[in-house]
Amino acid sequence: MAKDNTKDPATEAAEKEAAEKAAAEAAEKEAAESGLVAMAKEGETLEVHPTCVDAHLAAGWDVVEVAE
Repeated sequence: MAKDNTKDPATEAAEKEAAEKAAAEAAEKEAAESGLVAMAKEGETLEVHPTCVDAHLAAGWDVVEVAE
């Protein structure tokens, strides 16, 4: 009898969410170690060089406070 190797949608969604969370945490750690500044706007987050923070603030981005 052949096994069905498909995953149920709930398991797939949970695995995708866990992978995305791990990737986001890794990116946050890398940004903190590299000296970049996390900024957010309309649900999007990015890391910018400290010399670019003022330009992003002027464009409506906010600095993300990272809890330590």
